[in-house]
Amino acid sequence: MDCGKCGLDNRPYAVACTSCGEKLQEEADAEAKRNEFDALPAETRAEFEKKYVDAERGLVRSDERKRRSLIVNIVIGAAVFPVIANIIFPSTIVWIAILLPLDVACGAVALGVLVKAGGGMPRGLLYTIAAYCLSTGIHSRLYPDLHVGQSVAWAYGFVVAGALGLYFGWKTDEERAEQAIG
Repeated sequence: MDCGKCGLDNRPYAVACTSCGEKLQEEADAEAKRNEFDALPAETRAEFEKKYVDAERGLVRSDERKRRSLIVNIVIGAAVFPVIANIIFPSTIVWIAILLPLDVACGAVALGVLVKAGGGMPRGLLYTIAAYCLSTGIHSRLYPDLHVGQSVAWAYGFVVAGALGLYFGWKTDEERAEQAIG
């Protein structure tokens, strides 16, 4: 019995999903299906049990991969966004120290949300450009010596942030495809 919430193939007599706890059926229905299941030949029951155990293991491995991917993307976003923002707005150590947490947070949130949302190149582009615009918008408001000549650098940063988003959106899609296959 497939769970409508997480998609796990549960045993036919399960009342609730073994993964997410979603209610699948009433107790009476589950008991009737349990009796039907117990009436099956032992070899057939063993085959079905193996299938359900394999599905549960696959779900656990999938969750572990998603967690690792989320952590890796958050760390990369937190490392790359400050570099992009501080190349665009070269500033003193004091300004870098003040704005660094903003850049780290913008990058980490953009790539973390991308993984949680399921990836995809359009989402990657949207999230990273939104984070870049937020970060640079705050930089330009707080940084007192912003010059018009930096618009070329801003455009360069826009392209780099967009390319980063496209790459990570594609990478997240590839990871999901690998998980679906294996």
